[in-house]
Amino acid sequence: MYQDYHKKDVNFYYVYKSLAHPEVNGFVAPHTLSERLKHIAEFQKITGSQVPWLCDSMEGALARAFGNAPNGEFVINPQGKVIRQRFWSNPVTLRADLAKLIGPVNPATTAQQALPAFKMPHREIASGVVPRLKLPADLQPLPCQIQPSEFPAYAKLRAEATPGLFTERGSGKMYLGIYLDPLYQVHWNNRAGNVSVQIEVADGMEISQANLVGPAVEADADLDPRMFLVDLQRKTSLEKTISVALTYTVCDDADTFCQTFSQSYEIELRGDRRLGSRPGIFMPSMFARAADLDRDGNGLIEGSEFPANRATLFLSHMDNNLDGAVDQDELKAFMALFNDGRGFDSPYDDGKNPNKDP
Repeated sequence: MYQDYHKKDVNFYYVYKSLAHPEVNGFVAPHTLSERLKHIAEFQKITGSQVPWLCDSMEGALARAFGNAPNGEFVINPQGKVIRQRFWSNPVTLRADLAKLIGPVNPATTAQQALPAFKMPHREIASGVVPRLKLPADLQPLPCQIQPSEFPAYAKLRAEATPGLFTERGSGKMYLGIYLDPLYQVHWNNRAGNVSVQIEVADGMEISQANLVGPAVEADADLDPRMFLVDLQRKTSLEKTISVALTYTVCDDADTFCQTFSQSYEIELRGDRRLGSRPGIFMPSMFARAADLDRDGNGLIEGSEFPANRATLFLSHMDNNLDGAVDQDELKAFMALFNDGRGFDSPYDDGKNPNKDP
């Protein structure tokens, strides 16, 4: 945000760092900067929002410069100096910051008025016809590098693993999800065959199933992701890369083509939280049972009730009135931000859950 003291106005900008929650509102994590720019154009078209966007590089240079805050907020003065920064953007605290810097405004725009309307276009293709897998709560996203191809990645791979796979001689589960990218308005052609996945692991690794085939679907066409879960064991190998090849058939909604495509990926066996979290683990585990932290039952979560060294983190997310505690209304308002219709299944534990934010 750029703030001009002389004109006493504020220019707002959105920053697209990475897709924080793939599949929410239909968006799938892009592979290229061109696709990321198309996301921005699609968002502006759907919402009618006039707020300009700044687009980070695919390597995340801007995100790193801003401290990798998951939902950061920055106020920058005309000299380019960051004069306010917050780990988690909050409209109430932002208004308080701006009121101190340039004075209050009347009438004030409410957060509800400022939020753009968001409704994805309806598509006449079946969805919700393929059952979703029940996945482990501690899966962490893995970096996936797609190999160059002459055609777009109409379907995109999402890879995750349980933390046991990040250690030598470790074992655990690996999740592979194949998601259609709605940017391209394509659907699965189930009459032409099922999605197939071939996995190649290094010597010293063992995998429960290297050749996977998607489920048979009664509908001729659908939009649902294809989801696979395999067991993996690292016996002697220090190799951290797995090769995955996808084969699938899609048609575009305009009925101009139906074609079979193949894509190849290299997956790194290391967790990378910058790749965001899917619905279902949408809420970080540390927040999922935040209400239970109110040990004295007075309706407030106060300093001594927060987990060790986590008070600042919780307050930056939830404390809208800046009184140093979280009341029930603030807690409900924060939880509502993450209600995507699927809920979340990663409970707050005792701080040992490896899936929670560092």
